[in-house]
Amino acid sequence: IYDWAGVLYFRRFTDNIFGAIKALNVTKALNATKALNVTKALNATKALNATKALNAMKALNAIKALYAIKALSATKALNATKALNAIKNVYFFNDRGFLGWAKHLITFVGQIV
Repeated sequence: IYDWAGVLYFRRFTDNIFGAIKALNVTKALNATKALNVTKALNATKALNATKALNAMKALNAIKALYAIKALSATKALNATKALNAIKNVYFFNDRGFLGWAKHLITFVGQIV
């Protein structure tokens, strides 16, 4: 003859233990899922921030390159203008330039005549 009260108690005891183990496993799985989701979100945020920083750097470099090209073009234009003015001053307009020699020649010829 079985002690039904003992059997029922043992059954309730084992059910409680298995229930606790199941709840623990569910909690562990849930915590692991939460940790994984947090890690994924963190990695996605890091990747997004890195992409934003990279794009900002590319844009900044493009702007710097554009200004460098503009500055170089302005410098070239300024240098060309200076060179042209120097050529005009030396070879055309001052006393040793073309018009200066022509003026001296005309004056010399005028003195002879």
